[in-house]
Amino acid sequence: MIDNRLSNKIAFFHILGLLLVIPIHITLKVDPAFAHFFVSPFRIFCHAFQPIYFGLAGFLFFQNFNEDILDKCKNKIMNRVKSLFVPYVLWNVMAFGLYLLLVRYGIKSYLVDNFQSLYASKNIFDLIFHIPVDEHLWFIQDLIVVSILSYPLYYVLNKNKWYSLLVLVIASVFIHQTKMASITSFAIGAYVGINKRDLLVSACKSKILCISCIIGSIAVIFLQLIFTFPMNTLFMLSWITALSLWYIYDVMHLDRRLCSVKMGGVRKYFFFVYLAHDPLLSIVCHKLSVWSVHSLENSIIIYFLVFIGIITLVAFLGFLIDKYFHRVFAFLTGGR
Repeated sequence: MIDNRLSNKIAFFHILGLLLVIPIHITLKVDPAFAHFFVSPFRIFCHAFQPIYFGLAGFLFFQNFNEDILDKCKNKIMNRVKSLFVPYVLWNVMAFGLYLLLVRYGIKSYLVDNFQSLYASKNIFDLIFHIPVDEHLWFIQDLIVVSILSYPLYYVLNKNKWYSLLVLVIASVFIHQTKMASITSFAIGAYVGINKRDLLVSACKSKILCISCIIGSIAVIFLQLIFTFPMNTLFMLSWITALSLWYIYDVMHLDRRLCSVKMGGVRKYFFFVYLAHDPLLSIVCHKLSVWSVHSLENSIIIYFLVFIGIITLVAFLGFLIDKYFHRVFAFLTGGR
């Protein structure tokens, strides 16, 4: 069972994972020193939330599985049709519709040029189910894929235990496909959920693990800056950083500090930020790069203004839609 402490912890990491997608997508042209010593390491750090998000998805999917496994998998998958598949298709169709409107009325913009360069040779089916029109929705696409694979994954993990996980981890490092890394991260969480392992560890044990993982995280960031690993390899190496963050939460006793905050209630607005941020962020970065590249000071100020401003603006927009058009908001966010 998931108690309030663990529920708050999971919600905290879900929210951080959704928000820290933004820096990965910030494409500002900035001062070279700022880019090298902050932007690049920070992006690598932000990637840590991708595996932990899939891991938590796997854990939550297989919570309280005792019998009737096939029926429970079917029910979970049907729930995800509403919470993942519907918003995934809807936001892709809206993005494609926006592109068609801009082209139809001859509006020249960065969005049109970017779309044409990436997707000119693709049909609508490919744009939704292979390479999303809204590129960042690959994350939702992979969550849909791992949900569909839940039953065979359960069978493999339940029969072969940790051996199957080891095979998946090795395959994820060498197979240059992010979907493989997504499946493996989901499987790690699924293994924990199936075997009912405790996700909450003692503070003393956390400190030892935390120090080890922090050292490993720093090593991963430096190695990535030097060698530039393929995305799938970075995805798996980011588990080291993900684990350090998971333990830091306990070491800093954040559960006590956040116990009065109802994070589950605001999580839906940050999911909306994740879904809706990309077009606005792309335009803002394109326009502001003229000023942000001029000096180190400009780069720092504009970078953080964009980061905080996009989150605040889009979250507030989501709040207004939810308040005055709740059904529309629920439809856009998969019933959240």
